[in-house]
Amino acid sequence: MIHPLEKKRATYLTAFEEGVSDAFQKGNMNESKRSSAYYRRGYEFGITLKERLRNYSMKCDYCDHIEYYEDENSFFQGEMFGLNDDTVSCPNCLEKQPNSKITEERLNES
Repeated sequence: MIHPLEKKRATYLTAFEEGVSDAFQKGNMNESKRSSAYYRRGYEFGITLKERLRNYSMKCDYCDHIEYYEDENSFFQGEMFGLNDDTVSCPNCLEKQPNSKITEERLNES
């Protein structure tokens, strides 16, 4: 038998998790759950976490690859490349670009 306190904790944790999930997936609060303090805390935590991840991530404009970085330093030393036309490319897509330095270097090695 589940102890009543454990059941109550599970309910709070579920509400918190649903708040985090809604923040990441939907980007807005579920109106029917808004009255739960644990749901709101989870939602606020999810928004904060999502914003932090967005600040230290880059998405390739040519495929669905997203590179996540731990901090600002690793972000600026990362594996993504800014191109002349203000697009961002991952290493795999960069090789497919016609005027890529990586492509030119590999051709010169042959």
